[in-house]
Amino acid sequence: MNRTMIEAHDVRTVWVVYKNTDDIEGRGRQYISNVCELEATALRIGRGKYVMGSNCPIKAVTSYRIDGQWYQPSPVVPASDEDKGVQKKIDTERSVSGRAAKAIEAAQKMGLSRDHIEALQEAIPTAK
Repeated sequence: MNRTMIEAHDVRTVWVVYKNTDDIEGRGRQYISNVCELEATALRIGRGKYVMGSNCPIKAVTSYRIDGQWYQPSPVVPASDEDKGVQKKIDTERSVSGRAAKAIEAAQKMGLSRDHIEALQEAIPTAK
């Protein structure tokens, strides 16, 4: 795996408000609801919005400016089994579309006209 070093010249502290996917018992997963410039803002936004009406946890994190955009650590949402199945379909569709586009490009280089290519696409519906 190649690693790329990125230099961040601007660094600042921001305040993260966490919520839970289960507002009733708190058995869900914690996620970032808001990223705030000030602790006071995070406290205001999180007041009474957590499990059973309690205050949301907040945490100071370091944010980095890279190419004019601010970035801060954030957890990655794990994929569900359903997500994995849907992603497989998305990847397959993209793969088919990509191969079809390359085939059309090759056909044009070999001299097929746009009309001929469209006729082939009509004859093979998945080639569009």
